Amino acid sequence: MISRTSYLVAAQAVFFVIFLLSCFCFNRFSVDDFYFIGEISNKSFSEIYKHLYFNWHGRWTSNFTLLWFIQFHAVPYFLLGFNLLSFLLLVLAVKRLFRSVIGFYKIDLPRREVLIYSIIFISVFFFCTVHPNESWFWFTSSVVYFWSVIGLLMAAPALFLKKLKWHDSLLFVLGLIYVGGSNEPMTIIACLFGLVLLYKRFRVKLVISGIALLVISFLIDYLSSGTIHRDEITPGLDLMSLIVYSAYNTLKYLFFEFHLTFQIAIILCIPFYILGKRSNYNNPNFNPTREVILSILYIGLIATLNQFMVTFTLGGLGPDRAAITTSLFISVLIVRLFFLLGNYSKSSKKVVFYAPLWGCLYLLILTIYFTPIHYHYSKAFDERIQLVQEASASPIKVEPLPESGYLYSSEITTDPADFRNQHLKYGLGLEQDVVLVSD
Repeated sequence: MISRTSYLVAAQAVFFVIFLLSCFCFNRFSVDDFYFIGEISNKSFSEIYKHLYFNWHGRWTSNFTLLWFIQFHAVPYFLLGFNLLSFLLLVLAVKRLFRSVIGFYKIDLPRREVLIYSIIFISVFFFCTVHPNESWFWFTSSVVYFWSVIGLLMAAPALFLKKLKWHDSLLFVLGLIYVGGSNEPMTIIACLFGLVLLYKRFRVKLVISGIALLVISFLIDYLSSGTIHRDEITPGLDLMSLIVYSAYNTLKYLFFEFHLTFQIAIILCIPFYILGKRSNYNNPNFNPTREVILSILYIGLIATLNQFMVTFTLGGLGPDRAAITTSLFISVLIVRLFFLLGNYSKSSKKVVFYAPLWGCLYLLILTIYFTPIHYHYSKAFDERIQLVQEASASPIKVEPLPESGYLYSSEITTDPADFRNQHLKYGLGLEQDVVLVSD
């Protein structure tokens, strides 16, 4: 039974990779990507970097990553390669974290299965992410939010290792510096988590070092003249409005958006329940009811903190991509909960061990359904780019793009002055305006 179940668990990981690859293959540049393509085509790296830091925002680590990679935008299959690199770095980060946690808690998981469960965790994280098209596939956004997740997970294993090797220390430092200089909500939540660890007297020196790295990197971002300028043009909120907006954003996230994908994440999380049943790990103080209630409370607390910080920073309704920190912590909470529930349960029903089959079937159906959607979107996008580059009319009128599925749409508007239209024009080096055909 264990052998058959292991094959099903491995198959679930493979089906998720296939689904993700089908998304990567048809991903295309969109919106702000074209702006930075235009910038790097007309200005030097240092000139753009200084302008961003001193005039727009101080996200100095993600800005560097964005500008370094966008230099290669004209390389064939650049975006596919970038997405693959991002995914492989995330797999490496999660795998390192799992190995350190397994060693710390003495959980018996064969080394050959660590990679499989790492990918399954990533699949849970993917479906815990509200609108992953913004944070997983949109290039400009991914270097801020997705890469900050990689940075945090690269640093986390140091907490569970008894002795740090040089590369563990290096990844700890680089990971936290990247987070502090790119993702403000994640930085603050990570610092608060660090304070909890200090209260529990857990790895005190290391935690203090981590908080210091986050704070220093964050201050380089927050105190930049670009960030100050952006705060000045962002509408401020009084205390009551801040509370109302934060509450609305939290409720919207938890009850109007998150639940749509959370159900899928629960199905994909079942292998961790099975892993708990197989494991010799024992927690005599585990109480299922208490842990479920605490997990729900933690989810609500993290979501509220995340949305409060985003609302405070942006002065209103923040983008969904800014909630990726909440999505990551929720993924960790439910994976932990499923493992402990499996370890606690005495049931040995066959239906539990064959449950990963449902995850395989769902991912297969998802891939079959969305691959044609992604293909038609990318085909229409490529045809649009070719059309506008060859057109001589002014303005250039284009037909609407089809549905983009899980990918971030590069659609423009009927207004030539709209920033999306202007970014496309700038990125392609056009003299004419580009507009969407009006009805």
